[in-house]
Amino acid sequence: MHTKGSQDPVNLPLWIDSWQDGVRAIAQRIGTKELCYRVWGESKSANWLSDCLNPDRAAKLDPDELIAILKIGREIGVHVLMHHICQQANYSEPQPKNPEDERAELQREFINAIKTAE
Repeated sequence: MHTKGSQDPVNLPLWIDSWQDGVRAIAQRIGTKELCYRVWGESKSANWLSDCLNPDRAAKLDPDELIAILKIGREIGVHVLMHHICQQANYSEPQPKNPEDERAELQREFINAIKTAE
């Protein structure tokens, strides 16, 4: 599953067996080095991510790092990790927000906050 920087969605899995596979799918889409750079800057390498995804290693992702990876996955259109987490926790399937809808929601909240303040 570690093909570097593949942009071909046909090669990405539709279902995964573990959260680690979900992180690998995101790394497959944008490249492991790019994913590591976006999560940790230059402080961590692809080897660190590999160690974090290996259950036999001591290195583990912390929740904030996993959330950052989920956000990157959403940004690039790879949702299998979020779907897997929701499935395992017995939540309904998530739907990513449309950026236009999100902006309109923020504008409504801002207008309501101004009205409340008056």
